[in-house]
Amino acid sequence: MRSNNNNEAITNLSMPERQIPVLIECSPGKAEGFVPSIAWGGKPTTSVRRLLPSFVDGLRSPRRRREIEIEHGAIDAAEWSRLREMLTLIDRLNSGDWSPVVTLNTGKLAPLPALLDRLSPEGWFIEEDKSDTNKRTLRSASGDVRASISFEIESLQPLSTSQRTGTSARHAAPPVTLNSGRGGKSVKWKGGISAEVKTAVLALSGAFTTGLSKTRFVVWWSDIGKKFVPGLYCPDIVTALYALAMWSSGTAGGWAICQNPKCGKDYPRSRAKQRYCSHKCQVAAAMKRMRGKRKLQTEMESKATTKAKKRKGRK
Repeated sequence: MRSNNNNEAITNLSMPERQIPVLIECSPGKAEGFVPSIAWGGKPTTSVRRLLPSFVDGLRSPRRRREIEIEHGAIDAAEWSRLREMLTLIDRLNSGDWSPVVTLNTGKLAPLPALLDRLSPEGWFIEEDKSDTNKRTLRSASGDVRASISFEIESLQPLSTSQRTGTSARHAAPPVTLNSGRGGKSVKWKGGISAEVKTAVLALSGAFTTGLSKTRFVVWWSDIGKKFVPGLYCPDIVTALYALAMWSSGTAGGWAICQNPKCGKDYPRSRAKQRYCSHKCQVAAAMKRMRGKRKLQTEMESKATTKAKKRKGRK
């Protein structure tokens, strides 16, 4: 039966309710079956086991994570961060937030901290901060070096939040300029900043397509079911985590990220629409929302009072 829920395609990722098992190579002692790997490797068969959604719960434990990485290989920190960002994006879409994804590229600014350290190894203080002109004046801890940093990021033209087609745009920004003087000498340095804007749909589909590029659709022998079953074979642990996220996101028991900003833990959902890992985080988030509403209400009342006083003064 077709649902009228517009977000259903994201929650279930347009996949059938019956999930294809996510398979990963393992030792024969832990195997649940095998796949015929002669098509892509030298071995006629490869021992595999299923990767269940509860697997991610073990990644929170440093000891368990080390065991997983010893068995299946290291999980790159940058890749892990991209995985978690993707899960957060899925939850954002499911909540109705289709705003574009903006990514700043500050790679060319990498030499800046090293240059500042070379000019003043003892450290820096902010001497002047002009927020309106995006200019900062720094003074070294010894007081004999000053650095002026100016930067500007041109305003991005946001894509329509109702737009769900895959489009992207790049915006170049003026360079960051550093001028400093020491002993009558001046050092100048420039580095650029750029930004990329993508629709949420393009960002999500791109993340999944890249993460799942190494998967293979296979027919494997299941020792549990004593039959051949379709499966998704993943050659490494990172690809398997992407596949696991694809099947389990937005479902009961699926992989999720706690929406409490002070927590952000990985956890398996007990309900399809669960947003927090614990009741404690849920209450903390509710209190934060309540304080925000009270603050906004107070500001609005203050502005209304000020306007009323001004009108009264004119009379």
